[in-house]
Amino acid sequence: MELSPENIKSRLYKLYKFNELGENTSYLYLQNHIEARPDNELYKGEKAFDPSKYQPRLEFTADKMNCLFENEDFRINPDGTFIFK
Repeated sequence: MELSPENIKSRLYKLYKFNELGENTSYLYLQNHIEARPDNELYKGEKAFDPSKYQPRLEFTADKMNCLFENEDFRINPDGTFIFK
């Protein structure tokens, strides 16, 4: 499936927190790259990615991650274009 640049931009998240609650339960907390509201206005995050709606935050366990990492899998140029490695 080919993604348009606009579709890719709507799927960009940054890792803002992670923790370990137990031996096999590490959580990664992701926030949408354009989200600017303060923490007290945002909820913890949804546990499943839904490309049909805006999700300001996501909460995943490491085994549920299916993603690409900036500077490992792709680069973003200053003009906003993506270069995939």
